[in-house]
Amino acid sequence: MAVIGNKWYPVIVQRLLAEGPLRFNHLADSVDPITNKVLSNSLQDLQEQGLVDRTIINDQPLEVEYSLTDRGRSLEPVIEALEDWGRTHLQRTESAPDSGC
Repeated sequence: MAVIGNKWYPVIVQRLLAEGPLRFNHLADSVDPITNKVLSNSLQDLQEQGLVDRTIINDQPLEVEYSLTDRGRSLEPVIEALEDWGRTHLQRTESAPDSGC
């Protein structure tokens, strides 16, 4: 959990798993409502942890693409398990009657 325990890390990894390499703005749109600063800091931290690669596509204007490393892609079963758990348990919670607590 220390590696992907941040609120946005699993979401970023899931988007990169599902959509492949993405440029910053496309990733920001996909992870909405994250702020650009939080996304930038999150991507930098994920890079430092060896989960995300940053590739410069063009210098002028600067275009950067983010993708998962092999280590990042190895999180796929973990992300899928979280998605499955959410589909099962969060739907029950949303449809469950209010217990008054």
